[in-house]
Amino acid sequence: MDPIEVGHLIEGLAGEGTRTEIDLAADWFINEIVNGSGRDLFISKRPAWLFRTPDRKSDPFQKDLGCLPWGLGLPLWAKTARQEPPDTAIACIGYRVPAKSVSIAKMPTVIDAGYEGIVYYWQPGGKTVPHAHGPKDCWAGFEEIVAEPPRLADIDRPIVRFKSKSIS
Repeated sequence: MDPIEVGHLIEGLAGEGTRTEIDLAADWFINEIVNGSGRDLFISKRPAWLFRTPDRKSDPFQKDLGCLPWGLGLPLWAKTARQEPPDTAIACIGYRVPAKSVSIAKMPTVIDAGYEGIVYYWQPGGKTVPHAHGPKDCWAGFEEIVAEPPRLADIDRPIVRFKSKSIS
């Protein structure tokens, strides 16, 4: 595949481009990655950090998606001691993992978080900690669990593409 084509696919997965380009990128991702080599790919390294809504029934992807990365306190924004967020929105991909695809689930411990996690962004208690510098109107406090990484082929469709809310 031509590197320029790959670039267009990545832009489409990030929700950039025309509606047709975005749809083509999503179709390619499902057909080639999820249904192709996705049978042998996992959504993360071990352990997989997963979250669920408080009532365990509502869909977090139906809320303000721009707030989701902030509310999860994603490590991407906590890589520095000062925890400064990026100046622009970050492209994200969200997966819905069905309960039947989650195995060996437990509340995370200090061992799961690792050194960097303990220093920069993890706190005990079993809930996500929102990023300190995120937008004030965003929500947080999802239950978090760690588990064996689910296979990419086992996630529910559609895969959700969205961007974080920018604070600048």
